[in-house]
Amino acid sequence: MRPPLQPIGRAQRLPASHAQEERLLSGSMTHVQNNIVPLGLRISGQVRANSVGLALDRLVARHDALRLTFSVDSRGARLHVAETPAFGLVVRSVERIAPAERFAAGLALLARDASDSFDIIAGPLVRAIIVRMSDTDHLLGLTVDHMLADGRSCEIVLRDLFALLCEAQAGNSAELPALPVQFPDWTIWERRYLEGPARQRLAEYWRAALAGTTALPASGLRDPAADRESVGVEAKRITLDGVLWTRLSAVAADLKTSPFTALSAVLKATVYRRRRLRQPDDVAADVTVFGALANRAVQALDDVAGYFANSAVLRTDVSGDPTLEELIQREGRMLFAAMAHEELPHPLVAMEVSPELYGIRYRPGVEIPEYLNFDMPRSRPPALFSSRGLRAEAVRVPVVELPRSGLRLIAHPLSDGVQIEARYRTDHFTETWMESFLAAYRRLLSVWPEAPGARLSQVTLE
Repeated sequence: MRPPLQPIGRAQRLPASHAQEERLLSGSMTHVQNNIVPLGLRISGQVRANSVGLALDRLVARHDALRLTFSVDSRGARLHVAETPAFGLVVRSVERIAPAERFAAGLALLARDASDSFDIIAGPLVRAIIVRMSDTDHLLGLTVDHMLADGRSCEIVLRDLFALLCEAQAGNSAELPALPVQFPDWTIWERRYLEGPARQRLAEYWRAALAGTTALPASGLRDPAADRESVGVEAKRITLDGVLWTRLSAVAADLKTSPFTALSAVLKATVYRRRRLRQPDDVAADVTVFGALANRAVQALDDVAGYFANSAVLRTDVSGDPTLEELIQREGRMLFAAMAHEELPHPLVAMEVSPELYGIRYRPGVEIPEYLNFDMPRSRPPALFSSRGLRAEAVRVPVVELPRSGLRLIAHPLSDGVQIEARYRTDHFTETWMESFLAAYRRLLSVWPEAPGARLSQVTLE
């Protein structure tokens, strides 16, 4: 049984979460671009800059996680919660350039702001910028250090920010959900929970699930043509239109699982087919991706911002020439089991399975396994908000990220379909290799749902 999660006094020492502590103890007390989360809203309607500033103040006052800074003492990493907001709002305008160019120019300003460094010790670890494109068209950017917010928290922050903006403009109550607990309450709860028998029970599962591999297994994907001296980052994208996405989702629904499960299963089949060109079949069929689990099993956390998500090695056996239905079922069982044991943070999994890998992703200048990262940050299309004469839509801020693993795939839901974005390091993969890999993935996603009972060997990609 889980102990109760309840508010605790702020006068006592507040421990960082295990996930935050891994980064802080491994040499990343300074700004790292990969740890930046840029959020963007395009707001239509009359917007007053002072109302935006007031909404931001109320937002960070509402969520303790947005007022955090960190330090390390003899007992490990700890949190500090500022009593009042300490950042200002940067105001810019692109009204002097051609109307058709304003949106791109505004996004570039948001991206530039997101690339500036944070001071982990002094803070604040949140900043904001608003770009005026016209009297009734604005871009609002919010940059947050990743230790403060996970994917679900980003949705919460954007929802609350828009509601508080409407409140500031109209003078009415935002009527947001009450927050009985905050992120620092959870970090103390996590420590206490994992001091008891729960840790041993969870550890036993992960030791069995990762038997024969490590807490950060390499993907086995290699591009011999890559120039190892040319370190850079590129992105390639493929789009699954509404018809294709509906077909794949229908197969998943018939099997009582999610479309993400189907995407992940087909991705692993694609990895297997690429790996078996260079590896024995039994080795190639042991496919892992590094993903994120929500880790919000306690209902009181539903509307709380913070970094709760837990990274996890998601391992699937692709052997035996499975059908699509069989592979999705395998993937679903694996994901269900992983979510049932998601409360053991990956840093503690690493300590149990391969302690030499603890913190390796954050150590500067250390070579790490070339793992495959796959995430679907949102389970629905970009957020749309509308209230009191204002309308807002979440937009992606085009920041540069150098994937630690060499390759990261992100599934972005669209209003009609889904876009798969591959961010890859040029010292690991060439453009030709990446285009070929994504084409094979898209082809398998297109063809296999037409005959989900067909064996993988029967599906041709020509």
